[in-house]
Amino acid sequence: MKATICVLLLLISFTAKAQNQERYKDFLNAALAAAEKKDSVKVILYLEYFSAAIDEDNITPEKLESSILEIYSKVLYEALFNGISLPFKLENKVISFLEYEIDDKPENMYSLAQIYYWGTSALPNYTNVKYWLDRAILLHHGESMYFMGYLYFTGAGVTKDYSKAIEWFKKADKQGNTNAQEYLGKIYEFGYGVNQSYEEAIKWYAKAAEKGNSFSQNSLGFIYQFTKDYVEAIKWYKKAAEQGSQFGQKNLGQMYEYGYGVLQDYKKAVNWYEKAAHQGNLEARNKLGYMYSIGLGVEKNQEQALIWFEKAAKLNSPNGQYNLAIIYHQLKDYDKAFYWYMKSADIGYNDAMEKVGYMYSQGYGIEKNYEEAVKWFRKAAEQGNMHACHNLGVMYEDGNGVTQSYIEAIRWYRKAAEQGHTVSQFHLGIVYDNGKGVTQNYIEAAKWYRVAAEKGYSKAQYNLGAMYFNGDGVRKDAKQAKYWYNKACENGYKEACTKL
Repeated sequence: MKATICVLLLLISFTAKAQNQERYKDFLNAALAAAEKKDSVKVILYLEYFSAAIDEDNITPEKLESSILEIYSKVLYEALFNGISLPFKLENKVISFLEYEIDDKPENMYSLAQIYYWGTSALPNYTNVKYWLDRAILLHHGESMYFMGYLYFTGAGVTKDYSKAIEWFKKADKQGNTNAQEYLGKIYEFGYGVNQSYEEAIKWYAKAAEKGNSFSQNSLGFIYQFTKDYVEAIKWYKKAAEQGSQFGQKNLGQMYEYGYGVLQDYKKAVNWYEKAAHQGNLEARNKLGYMYSIGLGVEKNQEQALIWFEKAAKLNSPNGQYNLAIIYHQLKDYDKAFYWYMKSADIGYNDAMEKVGYMYSQGYGIEKNYEEAVKWFRKAAEQGNMHACHNLGVMYEDGNGVTQSYIEAIRWYRKAAEQGHTVSQFHLGIVYDNGKGVTQNYIEAAKWYRVAAEKGYSKAQYNLGAMYFNGDGVRKDAKQAKYWYNKACENGYKEACTKL
């Protein structure tokens, strides 16, 4: 009887252990599936379930089936390879499991190098990173060779050395490593430590791209787009996009938006932008906001435009913040407009700096302050923003926030005018016509009036008509005078209509 009971207890214990082992496998297989999809939330969740289960059962590495240890190693390798960081509470346990019977497991060595590189418990431990990479490389592990090259490429824990980076990338290439091939493409595309060569870049990117490396596919597309081989660009962007690359999707959207290598198709552009935007691509989110704001490929919808611009803005995209401010500005919600202009300006976006200056100059969303307006106009103008140059010219001409100076006004008007700013071109005509800050010069006045007039600026058209009527700076010509008066009248300048 006692023997029977012992056998039953052993069977129950064995069955329980078997069931537990299956439960561990379920957690790890779920974590592996999530890691392959780069779903960091689920990876961490299932690893925590697994960790809690083995803690509850008092399981150490030697008590696990070898197949479970193998799955665990795969999960960690895949997760770390895809840039998924482990929380501090899992780190020590993971390290102990990876180090178990590690001598013939280069993947575990690589995973340990990754943990010490990205480690959450402290700053990177480069000594341990290099130690585990060296051990894995002795076992001919291609990904570790690539990562050693990456350390030299970035100067992480070692002196930056492009020659050594290239050496390690080429060793990894011999193991068929596509990441190394991608970086060799990047080295030749941008000329890091070598003579820049698109031909060499294409060769290396193509090796990786043909094996499905989406970053290389996108980079190939970019080079072909840059060299205006749009058919090839479309081909590679599409391959990257269909693999789920947000960069390939965004770039393919641009090709459809502008009609490069394909028939222009705003609906297809929106479709690809949406795919990229849902993956967090900031440029795609801004593009979607723009498409909705003016109704390209979709029905015009300011609410949707706001949603997409806000998604970009909240991730600190200066362009998204600026575009969001523009929408609020159009809606006359000046407080929100000023807030987002300022956020964008603080990051250094010069269009936003100009708008902050404008808001201060008008008292929109903030108390009117000409000195602050001048400060922000100057910041943007010094970065070449033509609207800021013009506005700074206005401030100097009117003496708002600065000592009045026609000389300074002309200097800034000219900077804007030479960039094609129509109103500044007209203002230059005015100062030469009236001799403010310069010697009166009707020929120069007529020249700048004409530049602005030919771009449809009604006031310049009217003034050019007057120059022809009076023979100032041009030969007197009644027909030309009438022509320009008529143009100004057609463009809504009522005073011109009285001259006809």
